[in-house]
This record gives sequence, C-alpha cells and structure tokens, in this order.
Amino acid sequence: MSSSAPCDNAPGARSAKVRLRELALEHVGVDEASVLDAFCGSGQMFDAVWKRAANYAGCDERAWDFTGPPRFVCDNVTLLRSIDLATFNVFDLDAYGSPWKAAAVIAARRGWRSGECGALVLTDGSSMRTRFGGKTSGMSIARGASGIVASDEAERAALASWVSRSHVRPVAIHRAQGNGSGRGGQRMTYTALLFEGQ
Repeated sequence: MSSSAPCDNAPGARSAKVRLRELALEHVGVDEASVLDAFCGSGQMFDAVWKRAANYAGCDERAWDFTGPPRFVCDNVTLLRSIDLATFNVFDLDAYGSPWKAAAVIAARRGWRSGECGALVLTDGSSMRTRFGGKTSGMSIARGASGIVASDEAERAALASWVSRSHVRPVAIHRAQGNGSGRGGQRMTYTALLFEGQ
C-alpha cells in the first residue's frame, strides 16, 4: 500500500478522532444526538463513539454485510441532496480527501432553529493539493470565493464560510493534526465544530 492510499484510520490518529467525536456527542447530548456518518467506512467510529447516540445512520459506497450499524450504500453527496437533513444534528465527514463538497450541501439544505445544538466533525486531507496551488472539489463552494491560499488559511476560510452559510453560532472549535498512513503521508486536519442555531 502506498503512502497516499486511502486509510480508514491512520496510525496515531484514532485517539484524536475519537476524542473529537466524544466532544460533539457531549455538546449535543447523548439522548438528543442523531448522527449521519457520511463516510462511515468499516464502522470504527460507530464502535468507539456513535453507538451511544440516540440515532445513527452511516453512508459508504462499500457493500454492507447487514451485521453492522445501519448504512446507506451510495454516494454521500447524492444522499445528502436526497434525504431530510433535519433528522440529523451531528454530521461526521471523515473524508479520505476533502469533506467540503458534502459540507456545502449540508450548509445549503439543513436549517437550524435558534439555540438548536449541532456538530460538524471533519477530516480534511486536502492540504497536499492546496499546498501546491490546486483546489479540492467543494472547497471553493464552501469558501464562497476563488483564489489560492495556504492550506491552513483555506481550511479556516472554508469553516468560516460554512458557519456563515449555515446561520449558526460557533460554541467551540476543537482541532488536531496528524499525517496520513505511511512515511510522507499527507497532513490531515481533524476538526469538531460545535455550534448553535442563530
């Protein structure tokens, strides 16, 4: 396996990813949490955290053996454009690359009542591409602007744009960084945005 190959959970990153999801669950409340895990993979985050949520649905294009937690087997952007997103108040976008195309659909389609708690958990592996002057699919949509900026700046701008477009007020933003699998793996940013509707 090459260092750029997709990896469900890079070595050393799992504990940070679990902690960010625990913070999201605490913010929304276990009894109120309704999670849409849009890149659910093999279900590691379900086993570690999301199984405690009141409601859970995963999404992945890989086949499901019917023994694990419920999942939609389809492209997640198609799913996000097709279902009632008001059913969910926690969105987990643990993408191999960029989560911003899916995040942009959520911003456009999910309204939030004043004071309603929500969380957006992101894994962004798009830094390598933006570092060399490219744009990742969906990042320009989420940012609402064109132009090339440094990867950290792009991530902050994308998150700020998502907050603005979603009409929410950030309560806390927790971040961690790591590298993808293998030597020289791309930098990954892990973020939990905890918010309330305005």
